[in-house]
Amino acid sequence: MKRRKSSNGSDFVPEWSRTVNADDITERIRVFTLTADEEECITLARRFGISSIQNIRADMTACRDRNEHVVHVEGFVRAELVQPCVVTLEPVTTSIDEKFEGWFADPKDAVSFARARAERLRRKGAPDVALLDEEEDPEPIANGIIDLGELAAQYIALAIPPYPRAPGVGGEGEPEEENKPLSENSLRKSPFAALKAWKAEKGEAESTDV
Repeated sequence: MKRRKSSNGSDFVPEWSRTVNADDITERIRVFTLTADEEECITLARRFGISSIQNIRADMTACRDRNEHVVHVEGFVRAELVQPCVVTLEPVTTSIDEKFEGWFADPKDAVSFARARAERLRRKGAPDVALLDEEEDPEPIANGIIDLGELAAQYIALAIPPYPRAPGVGGEGEPEEENKPLSENSLRKSPFAALKAWKAEKGEAESTDV
């Protein structure tokens, strides 16, 4: 699998890579469905520090904002994962069904994501909107490629329960904050973590294709 640069400049090999050419994303909405094979599930479980993960599926749309030169991706990712109970160590199964979105732009063309967001909300009749910090600008498009699989994987990581408990197990024995199962590396230090709580309403789609 091809090694690429992460958002913080370090090299890594995406465990679940599904790329699309950014030039192929236009104002017309495109629909994507992604699944992970057995080997990808094994390597993702290793990355997330969990026992196993399977039945991964991501359904998403992507389109380009003609005024802001930004590609907007949003959808849902679903998976079933197994972790050890933090108290008894017996396996705990969790089903994930997570909404996600991401923003991508060519650095030489993109306007500030903060400005773009504020303008989008103003067009919908919202009052003056406070600008976001610059670190919440879109993820840069590297070599003309957007990795949809890696975007979905980051949101799986965000949805993994930090303290899984077997049925009937109480609240005692919770690990210390520094011993959380998810490592900083599992999130790839991505700006998408900052976008998780932001669920802006999307405009109506003009058309779709698969």
